[in-house]
Amino acid sequence: MSRWTNERARAGLLAGWLRRRLARPQTLWIAPAGLASGAPPARPQPAADWAAQHAQASVDGVVSELMLHHLLVEPGLPLADRAAVQGYARQQFAHYWGAAATRWPLAAWRQGGGERPQAGASALGSADWPALQQALQARGVRLRSLRPAWAALLPGLVAREPDWWSAPQAALAWVEADGGQASLSWLQWRGGRCEQLRHQRLRAPSVEALDEALAALTQAQPALPVLLMGYGLDRPRALARPGLRQPEPLDGVAPRLEWFAASAGEALPAPDFIERPQRPSPLSLALAATALAVLGVAGWEAWQQHQRLDALQAQAQTLRARAGAAAPAAARKTARPEPGAAGVAQARAALEHPWGRVLSDIEHSGADQAQLAWLALDHAAGRPELRLEGVAADRGQALQLADRLAARAGWRDVVLARLQQGEPAQGPRPRFEIQARVQGAPLAAGAAR
Repeated sequence: MSRWTNERARAGLLAGWLRRRLARPQTLWIAPAGLASGAPPARPQPAADWAAQHAQASVDGVVSELMLHHLLVEPGLPLADRAAVQGYARQQFAHYWGAAATRWPLAAWRQGGGERPQAGASALGSADWPALQQALQARGVRLRSLRPAWAALLPGLVAREPDWWSAPQAALAWVEADGGQASLSWLQWRGGRCEQLRHQRLRAPSVEALDEALAALTQAQPALPVLLMGYGLDRPRALARPGLRQPEPLDGVAPRLEWFAASAGEALPAPDFIERPQRPSPLSLALAATALAVLGVAGWEAWQQHQRLDALQAQAQTLRARAGAAAPAAARKTARPEPGAAGVAQARAALEHPWGRVLSDIEHSGADQAQLAWLALDHAAGRPELRLEGVAADRGQALQLADRLAARAGWRDVVLARLQQGEPAQGPRPRFEIQARVQGAPLAAGAAR
């Protein structure tokens, strides 16, 4: 395969990925008979056929209640988060449905806070989930979410039916009939919190069978506000009952997918079989921003320290250069033109003087002192006297320099001889002079160590 072909293949994959990411997702209805999408809704078709016709699509899946099992957790159980709810639900499903339930995909949810939040879970127990995933992935279909039908219905109903939702008590009756199966899902609410979540089989996909089930469910509350929706029955309208409201016909071949278009609000249960990464909390974002600010300040201070260290090293190099230039001149001044062995001895003494140790002691004494600047060094090999001039940050820094030099081997009679206010060009920093006597032998011994 040529390089040009490989590049075209990569470009095609990238273009497909961008199309999936940027395209507006469509709603995908997942039923026992297959998959359906579009408006008006068509009859479901096998997953592989639907995926072949919608390659590279981005979809939000809604699962038929005919394929689900539900669990409503008893209030008061110590389940701190969705993971705990999911673990508890898996145990319960396995207890009632056997070992096969341990492999069912679960979608847990929690509603409300405080000490007694409401929680539950839905299980995808009547579908070959791995085969469905493989069929979609083979055609590059991106499944962004996968919600139970009841949870996908609620957000739109809350927006379209505010009177029903704001009632002290209300119920949602969702009926499905497909392939000879008929089921009624019943959700009852009190003050916006789910109190009942269950579904039951209807004896037939008929309005009469539905009416029998509704009569049993509302027997204790005949006037309970009930919102009835669904598809697949033999007639479009249900039998009239007190409190019953039916906004849409019930005899469609599939649900209208715009019913599921809205996303869940913060106060509604939001079960999803597709795990999504949790958004960071505002507190964690604030802590992260604080940490970044602290790191930035620390980095800036480290950079300033590095700059100060570079300046000190440059000053030390300058001092070494001045001292190196002064040493031969001092040797020339002190060496008298006496012929014979005496002149040779004096020259040798000047060359063997421990200049490196003298300069190293001066450098180390002020290496960690900020705002210190050396101005002059007066010292010759033939005499022990030494004089240093510099500019310090304050009086205490100058005294500290004198103490440090006095503690060095070979340094004697170290005194701060002069301390005066700096010149206007040097700012408010004081100018100082340190006088000392250095002994060559101890200095050379310290250098050897």
